[in-house]
Amino acid sequence: MDMRAGLAVMLLTLAADGHAAERPPLTRDELAACRADDRALRARADAIAHAREAIDSELGDLRQREAEIKTRGAALDDADAAAVQAYNALIDAHQRRADAFNGKVAALNEDIATLNATRAEYDGECAHRAYDERDLAD
Repeated sequence: MDMRAGLAVMLLTLAADGHAAERPPLTRDELAACRADDRALRARADAIAHAREAIDSELGDLRQREAEIKTRGAALDDADAAAVQAYNALIDAHQRRADAFNGKVAALNEDIATLNATRAEYDGECAHRAYDERDLAD
């Protein structure tokens, strides 16, 4: 294969700002690592999306339970000590669930921030870099 044909096989993808042209093409090992990182990023993003769906569902349940508690509170006979105690126990249990939920949201937000940082690192190392198309076959 002559030099011109070899260059024709090389895929050159330039970043919008043109800085990618300053970086050498990915080696076969770098390309393999970038492809593995890309698969891992996609899998992590999918896992976060599923976690987000679960969080949204749990939030709906919490809001429904909160509405039920408010309805019970409106009908509460505050002269009945046992009823007030039972109502307060419902509120306490709901607060514990809400606190646990807030912890899950915080953890999800940390996961999202970590994913975004990892994605930015991937973009810096892999995105908009040229590579030899023949290296994809391996």
